[in-house]
Amino acid sequence: DHEREVLANRLSSLDFGKVLADNLDAHTEGTGAGLIACPEMEGWMNGKLGLLWCYGNPGVGKTMISSLVIKTLTKKNPTAPVLFIYCNHTSQLATRNYLGAVLKQLLIYPFVTESMTKAIKAIYSRPQIPDQKELQSILTKELSQHSKAFLVLDAFDEIFEETVRHDLVKLFEELISGGQTHVMITSRPHIRSIKAEVVLEIVADSVDIRTFINSEIGKIPILNRTPWEFKDKIIKEVQQKSSGIFLLAKLHMSTIHQKAKRGRPSDVTAALQGLHNNFDKTYQDVLERIQQEDSESSDIFYCIISWILLSYRSLKIEELQSALQLMDRKYELDPSDFLDQDYIIGLCQGLVIIGNESGTVSLIRRC
Repeated sequence: DHEREVLANRLSSLDFGKVLADNLDAHTEGTGAGLIACPEMEGWMNGKLGLLWCYGNPGVGKTMISSLVIKTLTKKNPTAPVLFIYCNHTSQLATRNYLGAVLKQLLIYPFVTESMTKAIKAIYSRPQIPDQKELQSILTKELSQHSKAFLVLDAFDEIFEETVRHDLVKLFEELISGGQTHVMITSRPHIRSIKAEVVLEIVADSVDIRTFINSEIGKIPILNRTPWEFKDKIIKEVQQKSSGIFLLAKLHMSTIHQKAKRGRPSDVTAALQGLHNNFDKTYQDVLERIQQEDSESSDIFYCIISWILLSYRSLKIEELQSALQLMDRKYELDPSDFLDQDYIIGLCQGLVIIGNESGTVSLIRRC
């Protein structure tokens, strides 16, 4: 109802639901199913494990797996709370911010208890800002009222503050001690503070990468007119040069897409020969291609990257467009004269993405 919606917005301005929607929008149908169906993951989703730690190297698709898990849990458990947090190195938050975001999700569930609604209403009826202990107490008490609940935290390694990591680990221990709440964490392998019942390594499945490449080929008109042998050659070359890293496959297909714009298969063949199986070299190649554009385009690209990297928080596309217009010495904003979103995406050649749901602009990252 309206009252709960108002309380939810007071709890947090964070909306991880939009991040989830963006991730699922980018999902290639048919990928990730193998890992979702593995015994460790199935055991956790069936409530047999308290804490599951999923680790993986950069670029293997940990965030996408987290999103697929959330989607699967929501379908399998329509009356159980499925809560989630997406960490991001560009947005360093305090523990109470994460608690507020999770409570916000919980509050809008139709089956949340009346006692939780009253507790949140009570803490916001006074002038003091609710502290971390209060928020954690409300969360723990509410989840204990449900026979089953799930919490997924993605990219734990992107929390840089050790005290925040420590607080969250203690929170997870408290939640799973009751037996009703089940927690899943993803991170890179170097994290050592997580004490999980089961540890699962996330690796990019070769069949998934092939499925992704084939899907991307279908989006390039000229390649749809070429013989299947040529498409198969692209799939094999890109897969080989991706070294089991989804992110590399994405950057390689962005390169193929750029070269295919000329309409000549020979340009695609030349691009295939120049692909690297190393992320840093591939990234450098993209930068060099952009630098070879006209000076104005190159300057705009570096302005885009600077705004994304140096902004205090993640920017919406409209904010980036406004900033670019102001840098062009235009002192009055005119939205009708903004640089087009498609131009920005095309100029950055796969290095920058815009969330369909959130509208947030970000660099492609080795998650």
